[in-house]
Amino acid sequence: EEPSLPHLAPSRTYAGALSSTAQLSMQTTAMPQTGGAGEWEDVLSQQVSSALSPILHLETEWDENKMHKRVKMYFKNAAKNLEFNSKPWYELIEEYADSVFGSIFHALKGRAWLTQVDLLMVLDAAINECFPTHVLSQVPREHFEQVVLGAHDRAFEEQRYAPMLWDTLVEKIPEKGLKNRVYNAFETGRKEAANPSDASSQVPSTVEEFTVAWISCSLEVLRLDSKCETLDEVLPQLLATDIFHSLVEAGALPFSMTDDSEPLPPCWVLITETVDEVYSGRLKANVRPRAQATSSARRRGRGKAAAGAGREAWSGADG
Repeated sequence: EEPSLPHLAPSRTYAGALSSTAQLSMQTTAMPQTGGAGEWEDVLSQQVSSALSPILHLETEWDENKMHKRVKMYFKNAAKNLEFNSKPWYELIEEYADSVFGSIFHALKGRAWLTQVDLLMVLDAAINECFPTHVLSQVPREHFEQVVLGAHDRAFEEQRYAPMLWDTLVEKIPEKGLKNRVYNAFETGRKEAANPSDASSQVPSTVEEFTVAWISCSLEVLRLDSKCETLDEVLPQLLATDIFHSLVEAGALPFSMTDDSEPLPPCWVLITETVDEVYSGRLKANVRPRAQATSSARRRGRGKAAAGAGREAWSGADG
């Protein structure tokens, strides 16, 4: 069974970059493993160096050699617990990306360059080095690149969003139980907005579409998990509006949708209007309760806990 590639369609492409696979195997249409392990390790080392070079001047704790070794180690270690003989190649790539970025954001939290470095080609090379030959030998190149790119951008965005969500909620919600409940719902809601579990739902293609989906999904998950009739019973509307405005100001919208767009206006009216639509009942996202959605996500290979992932990995979060 192959993945639904349109559903995984990323918001950007390899954009002419020569992938690690292409460097070793330009002549075939499938995903060959023509290079030996040593050759692939050389490619991985080259890609790590290329990715880190533009941000080396921002690193204040490690020298270049240590930085290179640590980043390469995170990518190699992330493959150790993958079930190569029992899962499809595309699920393995999704789980691998979760593990890699969970480890990186945990180990390097607070680094100024972490949200600036592009590790796509490193992920590409690491998969080819760490995955057994039989897993990728018959995968068409275009399918491989599309899944790798989608997994990279999804896992990166999820790990980037988690600490800013927690920091915002720590500032806005003093009560521990509510803070944790809102965190879980808003984390799940953003994932649902980016990758709908309902096959009939469209993946957002604009920042406006994403914002509406993100807000409505987050609030609906919160309502379902809280088992309440109205959202005001668990989270006042004005507080919800304030939280979403703060998250947008902190940079919570996907980089892929905001990098080349005009800056959003302060107190963006779409946020206030969308929250109001949800609280009034005029807008309701089509999401399932979190436990059910998580089970479905695991079957798609996207729900496995990343090493070091979650709010406990990068903060002293309340239990």
